Amino acid sequence: MYCELKKSIQENFYYQILLQKHRHDDVNELVELVTMTILDTSQTVRLSEKVSVTKFAFQTVVDQLRFEHIDQLLTTFREKNIKVINVKAYMLTSIYNSVFTISTKSTLEIEGD
Repeated sequence: MYCELKKSIQENFYYQILLQKHRHDDVNELVELVTMTILDTSQTVRLSEKVSVTKFAFQTVVDQLRFEHIDQLLTTFREKNIKVINVKAYMLTSIYNSVFTISTKSTLEIEGD
């Protein structure tokens, strides 16, 4: 189950292209986090101290993620210079929100030019 899921996630994220653009450790860490979160037996995914989503909702979002989402996340992680206390929660929240915010970020970048 683990290997099949991880391979599916890598394919959806265009893993090989991500490896060409980003640090291998960063890409692998993100893929591993998503894989392990989906395989976890809990029925919810904790995004922050006060916010959780159902495993189904998280899986639905992950199924929609593509290269553009992950590329934007990894680029943002690298460019931001913020202190994160709970890296796992920060990454999971960013992954979950990326599907809903990618068009907004693109619009803001275009308008800022």
